[in-house]
Amino acid sequence: MQAASYLADVLRQYDANGIHIGSGLPKATCPCGLCQKVRKFEATPSATPADAASEADKRDATRYRWLRDSDRLPEEIDGEIVVGTAGGEDVLFDSALDKAIDAAIQRERQQGEVRA
Repeated sequence: MQAASYLADVLRQYDANGIHIGSGLPKATCPCGLCQKVRKFEATPSATPADAASEADKRDATRYRWLRDSDRLPEEIDGEIVVGTAGGEDVLFDSALDKAIDAAIQRERQQGEVRA
């Protein structure tokens, strides 16, 4: 369900005076789970799209660092996490992988193709 549709669904649970239709009590004092969630949501400062993008960037960075961390691998696996092409000619790891990613991003920027 899309956020706007979900929000509209939630708002339909209250009348014009903020009374929860299901319980007949004011949203501010109704003990039901929905009203508790709505009160908590309303008390939380609004997140901006930039905040959401920043959080997504942090998650991506954490995933990438995890992927690159060969210290997390079991003892019996000796080596690095590598990325290779289907032909097997370009096998990249560690700083060589970082440099290849940076170069590809730079090429896309120069060609106007960066997707976020």
